[in-house]
Amino acid sequence: MKKKLQRIVVQGQTSLWKFTPDYVATGDPTNPWQCQDRFTACLSQTKASPLHISFLI
Repeated sequence: MKKKLQRIVVQGQTSLWKFTPDYVATGDPTNPWQCQDRFTACLSQTKASPLHISFLI
């Protein structure tokens, strides 16, 4: 399921963002999964070059 981008306006500039929680396999039998959340943001007029930040927990 594709997550819809949320809209926020900061100092008159519209930005779009989304937060996607996810898990990745680690290959470690004692801890087989690791949380990997991803934050994506871009200015509404420059969707071609978004900022991606991944959080490994």
